[in-house]
Amino acid sequence: MIYEIIYAMILMLLQGILPKFVGFLDGDVTKPYLLSARDEAINMSSRASRATRAWQNLLESSPVFFTIAILSIHNGVESQMPAQAWLVCRMLYVPAYIYGLNYLRSSLWIGSILILIYMASRLF
Repeated sequence: MIYEIIYAMILMLLQGILPKFVGFLDGDVTKPYLLSARDEAINMSSRASRATRAWQNLLESSPVFFTIAILSIHNGVESQMPAQAWLVCRMLYVPAYIYGLNYLRSSLWIGSILILIYMASRLF
């Protein structure tokens, strides 16, 4: 379970960088902007904006994942497989969101939430 926590943290870091990277690829973000204090907002492409929203969504659900994962370790509850499934859902969620695959994105989000509920239920 420790590795799943580390992988989730890596996912958070990579996903935090992704919106500006996608914006750079789409031509909305320039090198000077990346090196600036970013005092002024810029208009981002729809793909970069989706990447930002996907990252914000991860920021909302990851504290729940981390809490459940740590409690699972503390209580000796085996939750490695569901944690891996959660990570897969969250990794697939990003390209589904960026490319506007709405039904797949929603299914992956629902799946990740159901996995968190399953993991939490195993703690009782």
